[in-house]
Amino acid sequence: MCNQNFDFQFADEVAQLCYEQFEKLPKSGKPVENQWTYLAAIVKHCNGELEVVSMATGSKCIGRGKLSPSGDIVNDSHAEVLARRGFLKYLYEHIRSLKSGRTSDILFFCDSEKKYHLNQSITFHLFSSHLPCGDAAVFPKSKIREIAHHNTATSVSSPNSVDQRHYPASKKRRIDSYSPSTSEIGDIIEDINRTGAKCLAGEKNPDRKLAGVGYHVVGCVRTKPGRGDPTLSVSCSDKILRWNCVGIQGALLSLLLDPIYLSSIIIGNDDSLYSEEALRRAVIDRNAEIAKMNRRPSLLHSSLEFRFSRRLCGISGKPSPCGIVWTKVPQKNHEVIVEGRRLGWTKKSNSAEPLSIAKKMFLHTFKSVTDKQLDFTYYELKQSATVYQDSWRKVKAALSIWTIKDLDLLQFK
Repeated sequence: MCNQNFDFQFADEVAQLCYEQFEKLPKSGKPVENQWTYLAAIVKHCNGELEVVSMATGSKCIGRGKLSPSGDIVNDSHAEVLARRGFLKYLYEHIRSLKSGRTSDILFFCDSEKKYHLNQSITFHLFSSHLPCGDAAVFPKSKIREIAHHNTATSVSSPNSVDQRHYPASKKRRIDSYSPSTSEIGDIIEDINRTGAKCLAGEKNPDRKLAGVGYHVVGCVRTKPGRGDPTLSVSCSDKILRWNCVGIQGALLSLLLDPIYLSSIIIGNDDSLYSEEALRRAVIDRNAEIAKMNRRPSLLHSSLEFRFSRRLCGISGKPSPCGIVWTKVPQKNHEVIVEGRRLGWTKKSNSAEPLSIAKKMFLHTFKSVTDKQLDFTYYELKQSATVYQDSWRKVKAALSIWTIKDLDLLQFK
């Protein structure tokens, strides 16, 4: 991995590149009038050159009642998660290229270790048009009042400005210390930014949901909200934290290649809804044990805003029902997602092929690029990644809690 310093100019360059790539995508799946969505991408950096290799939009997540034991539904369609799944597809394509005797500009095969490695000149960066849902979205909002001097009675309020004071250092932290108080220059902490993600059932220190700063606690693992039907998908803050500790490649690909870590996380401008302190806490320094295991990517904030942001859409805007995933691969590089399936699927026909980023399709792809005939289930293959699973167990132990899914949902072949 390159040891490079990434600055705010770099953040704007990445954001601009991602927005330009979005404009090049087909119209299908994009928001229409009065709709908003989130955008995320994985960007490759090599010798000063930037390239978007995976991009996604989306803000939806299916409930536990719609989970499929066949692995043919994408459970989580938040943009960051879809962009990461598109990135896995990108990695498989490069492995397939090397296996077939062609070249790859990102990977090489190490004969002594029998694994693929990332070229040292390559780094990967996560761009998101917004703060990840969950813990990163919980931070103080301050109301700024200018103190009158020399008979000046002017006052200014800015409810969305972000207070950057440091959080208390306990493992599970409340925001009690942010009860309304006036600072020397007149800052009054009146409320905190809120997330729709819910603390896991069984959390020892859940949200109190009191008025103002007492609504949330920080440092919790959270699940994404569903419409009536609760989800089992943890928040994007929690998933990014996991990627920073065990790699973005996941369990299956860890059997074929060394872990790949993000070098930076870049957040777009979203009406000043940004706190580096909260983001760092959520995805790097959740607690002391996690901090030791975390690869600590750079955290950057771009000044550029996505044109389909929730703010620009206005209070009457609605989230787009569709998600998009685009990957820099030769085939099936653009797919539109509705309720976890490819656009056009219906219960009556049930004929549309699963999305190429569904677990079932990744299992088939994994088996196709290995030398052995494998007759294992998805769950068995993931569990065989012992080094990855050992690291993941340590992360879960440090967090104390995580979602538990029925193993029957992972027994497909």
